[in-house]
Amino acid sequence: MLVLSGEDWEDKVTGAKSSPPWSAIKKQAKFGQMPLLTSSDGTDLAQSRAIARFLAQKVTINSAPLRPADPWLCFQADELVDALED
Repeated sequence: MLVLSGEDWEDKVTGAKSSPPWSAIKKQAKFGQMPLLTSSDGTDLAQSRAIARFLAQKVTINSAPLRPADPWLCFQADELVDALED
């Protein structure tokens, strides 16, 4: 979805041997977890499904948003995604 958004983005990978190491990032990370997405205004977004839903609202394909505006259709999509997690 990052590619489809058309916005510039950078993939950063972290770990014990990274600079800065994950142990340093974790202290400042929202909920102390990954993944994290830092928005263009500097806001850190957390939780993979929440990030996916956020990005889906920003992405359009053939001028139609990837995430529908209709709350019922959104619920149906969310229900299927959440069922896969269970």
